[in-house]
Amino acid sequence: MEILNKEKKEKSTKLIKFQLLRFARRRRILCKNGMYLAIDKNGVHGTKDPKNPYADLQVLSIGSDMLAFWGTKACLYLAVNAQTGQIYTTPDEGQHCVFLESITPDFYNFYESYRSVYDGQPQCLILNAQNKLIIADTGTIIEKNGQFIWELFDDAYEKYK
Repeated sequence: MEILNKEKKEKSTKLIKFQLLRFARRRRILCKNGMYLAIDKNGVHGTKDPKNPYADLQVLSIGSDMLAFWGTKACLYLAVNAQTGQIYTTPDEGQHCVFLESITPDFYNFYESYRSVYDGQPQCLILNAQNKLIIADTGTIIEKNGQFIWELFDDAYEKYK
C-alpha cells in the first residue's frame, strides 16, 4: 500500500510541475551589469553569452508578484536556504524556490527571497562581478548587480509578427 501511495504522490508532483510549466514564460534574465543568469547542474552563475543554453529559463508565476525560476536545460529550480542565505538549485518545488518581484524607478526588476521577506530580513538576488549569484540585504539593490530585465527569445518574437 505504501508503494502505491508513493507512486501516486510522484505522479501528482509531476502533474503539478507540468501544469505550472505550461503557463511559464521562456526568458533570459539579464542583469544590469551585462551578465545573464544561468542555471546548470553545478549551480547558478552569470554568463555573457546570450546563446548559452543554461541561460534559457522558464519564469513561473506563483501568485501576485511571486515567481520561480526553472532552468530549462538543467531541469532545476533556483532556490535559497532561508537559514544560511545559500543559493542553490533543486528539482523540488517549495517556498525556498519562490521570489518576490519588485520594480525599481527605472523599470528594472529585483527579486527578494520569499522566506527572507516574511522572516523580517528581506534579501535580494545579486549577480556579482565574479559571476556568482549571491543573496544580500535589500538595501544593496541600488547597485546595478541587483537589477535585472527580461529578454524574450528570438522565436518568441516570431509568434507576434
